[in-house]
Amino acid sequence: MRIPDGMPFDIAAGVPCPALTAWLAIEKLPVYLNAPLLISGAGGAVGHYLIQFALQRGFAVTAMCHSRHWARLHAMGVAFCTEGPLSAEQSWTVENAAKYFAVIDTVNEEHAARLTPVLKANGHIVCIQGRLAEWPNPPFGRTLSMHEVALGALHRAGDDDAWQTLTRTGEKILRDLASGCLVAESTVSAGFDELPRLLDALRHRQFSGKPLIRVTESGV
Repeated sequence: MRIPDGMPFDIAAGVPCPALTAWLAIEKLPVYLNAPLLISGAGGAVGHYLIQFALQRGFAVTAMCHSRHWARLHAMGVAFCTEGPLSAEQSWTVENAAKYFAVIDTVNEEHAARLTPVLKANGHIVCIQGRLAEWPNPPFGRTLSMHEVALGALHRAGDDDAWQTLTRTGEKILRDLASGCLVAESTVSAGFDELPRLLDALRHRQFSGKPLIRVTESGV
C-alpha cells in the first residue's frame, strides 16, 4: 500500500493489520442509522478503528473495555462505555437481554458466545478472535447471523479482486489518517530487546497504544 506524503513511517507501519481487520468486521453488518452496536475489546488496536468506522456509519456504539480507555473513547464520540471483558462469572442475560442489533467481539470465541443473549431478533454476532463452535439459538427463534473475520484468510482463499479491494481500502484508510478523517493510535517504539516486555504487557492487557519494534537504527 502506498503511504501518503508526509505520513510518518511508524504510523503507517501500525495501520494495516488492525485497521483492515476492523474494516472487514464492520463490512459484515448492514447499516441502520442509530442501530445499537456493542464492540467488545474496544480498547485495543482493532477496537480503535472499529469505533471510528462504526460511528462514521451512524451506529450507536457501546464500548466494552477496561475503564482506563474510557476517556479516550468518549473523546472519539462513544456515548457509552462498560467494563469488560466479562469475567467467567458475569452474565448480561437479564439486564441487557435483546438490546443490541449487533455485537463485534475481539476477545475470543467463548466470550463472543456469552454475549449472544444481548442480541435482538435478526441480530449479528461478528467474531474476530476465533469463531462460535455452534449456533447460539434454536431454529426459528431470534434467527441470528454469525460472521467470522480473519485478515490472513485471503492468503488461502482470496482472488485478485479481493486483494485489490483490500489494498484500495488500506490506501484510503492511510489517506483518511493523513487528512484527519481518521485518528491513528498513539505509538510506542522500542528496540528489539524490549519485545518480550511489550508482548507480556499486551498479553495481560496492561498496554495502551500501538507497540512498534525497531529492527534497524533508522527504521521500524
